[in-house]
Amino acid sequence: TLADQVGDAGANQSEDLLRIARVAWDEGEISIVELLDATDAHLESHLMSTDIRADAWRAWFQLERAVGGLAETNERGEER
Repeated sequence: TLADQVGDAGANQSEDLLRIARVAWDEGEISIVELLDATDAHLESHLMSTDIRADAWRAWFQLERAVGGLAETNERGEER
């Protein structure tokens, strides 16, 4: 899906940046604060990717319900 593609692209970029930051840290080129910033950015990217996917699925199910494709259920899975 588009949400997967968008989320994966951001996650892949942050993965690359984190890898570069770790190499730079190992070689003494950056401070621990910069490494932690890269780690934080990587985590935020993954969280955002998860949120994008969740929003896309919620929208899909709302659309399905709106056009009569899915029955609405309560917390116990019972149809309303």
